[in-house]
Amino acid sequence: MEEWKLGNETDDANMVIDQKLRQYFDGRIVRKDLTKSIKEGANVPVYVLEFLLGQYCSSDDDEVIEKGVQNVKRILSDNFVRPDESQKVLSLLRERGSFTVIDRLTVKLNIKYDRYEADLSNLGIKNIPIAAEYVSQYQRGVWSMKKILFVCHGNICRSPMAEYIMRDLVKKAGLEDQFQIASAATSREEIGNPVYPPARRKLAEHGISCGGHAARQLRNSDYEEYDLLIGMDRANLRNMYHICGGDFSDKMHLLMEYAGHPEQEVADPWYTDDFDATWRDVLAGCQGLLDNLLEKWERASY
Repeated sequence: MEEWKLGNETDDANMVIDQKLRQYFDGRIVRKDLTKSIKEGANVPVYVLEFLLGQYCSSDDDEVIEKGVQNVKRILSDNFVRPDESQKVLSLLRERGSFTVIDRLTVKLNIKYDRYEADLSNLGIKNIPIAAEYVSQYQRGVWSMKKILFVCHGNICRSPMAEYIMRDLVKKAGLEDQFQIASAATSREEIGNPVYPPARRKLAEHGISCGGHAARQLRNSDYEEYDLLIGMDRANLRNMYHICGGDFSDKMHLLMEYAGHPEQEVADPWYTDDFDATWRDVLAGCQGLLDNLLEKWERASY
């Protein structure tokens, strides 16, 4: 009798929690089992699925959920742009004059013409002029992808360690689809080379693979391509400014800023041979960066 009473009280408490969640977070609650079931049959980013499921399946009613799932599948089928179907969508747009699409939208400021321009990734349309009020009205939120480029001198020690540690962190957080993470060098000294063996071994100690890496140099176009360009030391930053022509959008930062030590640099283990210290600094910086982004996304979503 005592066990039954305890179980009944637990069920009641769970019911109250469910009611409160739906009362205050309606439209933001997502059942992961629904995400998984639809994801297996649809080649779309998880964050797109979760947004739609939060809108159409936020209910305890099985009938409502089933109807919502069908709506989500229909919307994805009709409106999600796949790269191999971009011409078909463009044809529909031409015939109808307007067409609703789900695609990755990137907005940038064209300084030359003093206007905002948008790119639709899968649709392949670039430099679409848009009104300034849309930029402030529809700011980046929790469902957007973040593109991060880590930079060091040679792209064989610190920046690839940051790249693969950050990838590991976002994977463990279930956020792989919301990030694009890469690394680059400010110099040409190591172009094409893999991760330096001691750095590779340090990553492997923590179960992180870096296979397939080939060092490449930072390009001027990377400034527009990435949301954040993160240097390991001030020399990196100076060279990044030179290659990219400045930092007019405040995209460039030192990694240790995110660990709460803006005056500190990640020492180059090529010279110090202290890969343990580099691991600790890079991990602290990457974790702080992820926490910072999640906090901003959480604020933007309310």
